[in-house]
Amino acid sequence: MNFFLKIIQTFFSVVKIILKAKFGLDLPKANAKTALILANGPSLNESLNKNIGFFFNKDIYAVNFFALSDKYEELKPKHYVLFDLAFFSYHPAENPHKDIGGFTKIFLNKTTWDITLYTQYHKISKKSYLLNEINLKHKNITVKFLNNVTLDGFNRFKFFAFNKLWGIPQCRNVLAFSLFICINKRYENVFFVGADHSWHEDLKVNENNELIFVDKHFYDVKGKTHDNPTERPKIHEQFYSLAKAFESYQVLKEYAESLNINVINYSEKSYIDAFKNKKISDEF
Repeated sequence: MNFFLKIIQTFFSVVKIILKAKFGLDLPKANAKTALILANGPSLNESLNKNIGFFFNKDIYAVNFFALSDKYEELKPKHYVLFDLAFFSYHPAENPHKDIGGFTKIFLNKTTWDITLYTQYHKISKKSYLLNEINLKHKNITVKFLNNVTLDGFNRFKFFAFNKLWGIPQCRNVLAFSLFICINKRYENVFFVGADHSWHEDLKVNENNELIFVDKHFYDVKGKTHDNPTERPKIHEQFYSLAKAFESYQVLKEYAESLNINVINYSEKSYIDAFKNKKISDEF
């Protein structure tokens, strides 16, 4: 049964590539041995405080709102990853007071060094205020696009398509997208920190059987409570989404192993079980 399921998945993945993929996208090969991805979980603070030397002499990949941190200008990452298209929704004439607007201004103003910004190929990102500002005023920022076409099926087919950048695993968050980028750039080692992935610890169901959760990050350890009735999933939907997120790491693990790339989770706290886990203090 599993064999026939793989045949069906592979067939539909081929159809999606033909209909949705943008051909000719590319990623430059790594010019360093080790990449270090800074996920924005609360434990990133502990990692940064324990041994700041660990963060140097590596190609650093920052994600999402990391530019809001004082560490952004100290570490000066060479790479930045934005997977959520919401980051490209800001325009000063329409929503000047939203979080995305604040991030956009700070990212453009703070980033004075050469950096590569990675995101998904989409009309929203390509026509956004952020990319327009980069193209007009920020020649130090290079933008690289990747297809957000989710592929499944036989590993041999998937890994070939991943290598061609025709599609990606089912990335539910920016860490998975960043790992895919680093693996495809052929670093010998890919490390990541701050990947708590402990969202389930902050799930609550109120007296009306409504799901409420708190979203915490290293720059906001108290977090923000999400309690929007129009966007509130049921508990089974939330856990299904989390399961798909963790499943993507298993696919990325197999893909990395097929290329002999060493992926290690150096997070001080993490629920990710796909990769080897180590502590910074044990080795550095």
